[in-house]
Amino acid sequence: MAPRIIDTIKKNHREIESYYGKLITSQNEDEQTRFQNLFTWELARHSIGEELIVYPLFEKLLSEGVAMANKDRDQHLKVKKQLKAFQKMTPSDAQFVPTVRELMENLTEHIKEEENDDLPKLEQALTQEDSEEYSKSFGRTKMFVPSRAHPSAPDKPPYETVVGLLTAPIDHLADLFHTLECWALGLVGTDLLSTPRYLLPSVDFCLSLSRSQPQVACVVGKIASAELSWELIIQVRPH
Repeated sequence: MAPRIIDTIKKNHREIESYYGKLITSQNEDEQTRFQNLFTWELARHSIGEELIVYPLFEKLLSEGVAMANKDRDQHLKVKKQLKAFQKMTPSDAQFVPTVRELMENLTEHIKEEENDDLPKLEQALTQEDSEEYSKSFGRTKMFVPSRAHPSAPDKPPYETVVGLLTAPIDHLADLFHTLECWALGLVGTDLLSTPRYLLPSVDFCLSLSRSQPQVACVVGKIASAELSWELIIQVRPH
């Protein structure tokens, strides 16, 4: 059984906490720099992933979802400001450890609220299938992270710096993510009408993109799968 969205986010929280722990306990500057890189990129990617995937679900599915999403976005904004300052520092800076400690204190409070309140409420509003699919979609936000920061990420991410990712408008990130997601998926659904609901924004975006931007080609075709059912291929690629 695939992990639910709450499980995926909790696992990512533990990864970020692990990078932080190694960062502040290491006595080697090269190692500290490596874990600083991992920590900043993973936290930036995680924050963007929640804003693209999770918070819109709060707003759509929960009666108090708009207030929840706004609260979490405000908390993210504070952490992002601290993260942008921290990623410019080197281990030799006197404020290196104090800065990341303060950042982590704010982040820990945010994580507790999410795991104990926000995410359980979201899970109650999702089916098992939808939760698993949103979990997969959240995982694909790793495409925003460069390979030097995370070994499982693509070689050519759309942003080369943490600041570039953190300061990008969220609507631009959403459009870009839909493009990357379509490219990564390849095969989705048996036809457009039966495409999983969580993928429809990506499918719609790919189709509209091919009509509005001549530099991008959207290839839509059908092939027979091993089970002899017809499947829709959606890919976005440069001409």
